[in-house]
Order: sequence, then C-alpha cells, then structure tokens
Amino acid sequence: MGSEFIQVNKLTSLEAIVKGNATNRVLVSNSRFNRMPINETYHTGTGFAYEAKDKPFGKNIEKGFPYDGKSKVLIYPVRKEDIGARNIMHLFEHQFRQDSEGTIQLINAKTGKQILSVDELHEAGEILLRVEGGIRNFKLTGRKEIEFGAEGAKIFVEETSAIGLLRRGDGFIYSKDKAVTVDYSGLEDRFHVLFEKNGADLLQEAEKAQK
Repeated sequence: MGSEFIQVNKLTSLEAIVKGNATNRVLVSNSRFNRMPINETYHTGTGFAYEAKDKPFGKNIEKGFPYDGKSKVLIYPVRKEDIGARNIMHLFEHQFRQDSEGTIQLINAKTGKQILSVDELHEAGEILLRVEGGIRNFKLTGRKEIEFGAEGAKIFVEETSAIGLLRRGDGFIYSKDKAVTVDYSGLEDRFHVLFEKNGADLLQEAEKAQK
C-alpha cells in the first residue's frame, strides 16, 4: 500500500480510532483509497452516521454492539442544525487539530474522559463518538446500493440506523476497487487499517537510512 502508510491488521473501527488518536496517526480517508489497488477489506478514516429510513434525526443515534463478550452502546450526538432532518448521512474525517487532538474522538460516557487505549475501550459501557471537525451532509436518495461520489463508486446503506467508518474492500459486499461499504452491524467486525506515518515515524526512518 505504499511506504507512506502503516498497516495494522484486524482492528474494529473503534479500535482503529483509539489507536490513531493514541499514536497521533491519521486514518487514511475513504477518498485516498480511490488511488490504491485493493485486495482486502479496510476500515477507512471517513466516519459516517445516519438514522433509519424516513426517521428524523433526534438528539442522538444509539447503537448497541457486542465487544469481546460484553454489550456496549455507541452514542452519536447529532448537531443541533440537523435535528429533525430525514434521510441524511453525516460524513466526517479523522484528522488532527492544531492542538493535536483527533477530530473523531471516543469518550467514556460515564467518566467524560477520552478513550485512548483498548483497555479503556473495554472498561466503557456507553461510548460517545464525538466529532471535533467538519461534518458534511450526504443526501440518501434511497437505501441499499446507491451512487456515491467517484465514478463507479457505490455505497451500501441499511434501512436501519448506523454509525461507524466507511469500508473499502474486495470480496466483502462488492468486488470493484471503488466500492464503498456501510454496514449497520459492523462495529464488532475486524478489518485492516491504514495509518499515515507521522513526523516521528519519518524521522526514525531517516535516522535508520543514515546508519
């Protein structure tokens, strides 16, 4: 996948967010995958959230999911201006602000603290997915397979609500390189993840090359 990336295998989407924030590495966005050959399935760094078909956005979207034998709930707070909107999908990117905080954060709803390790993810029963960056709206003109952005791209949208990271892959739902997939039950699923190398990674590589 190229020397500018670090691949980590078999992470859930929430583990990918935690690992990226803890190591200050950006999750590779969905659009970057347009220029890559894809032979396996990946979680991208593009997050999404949408309500069930024809159901208006409330204050939150909540999704229960199993995680290593325990029941968890992921909560997505909807921004005020979109409460009441129907058939809209929120899209947002994993990046870092000037203060080095991630633009997609997971918060332990009980303690109010950001989750920055898998152990902390295990400890949290209810998890807030907080977006600290820009959110763009994508109009859902239908459900199941619909057109999405780049030429040849499709997105798979469930009838029910969903929160998570967009996926790109081969042999999951679609076999075309530009297929984008969304799945309502995917919070427990494990796929590969690509992280962009940060400054420390590049410095370490440069030092090794000089030896």
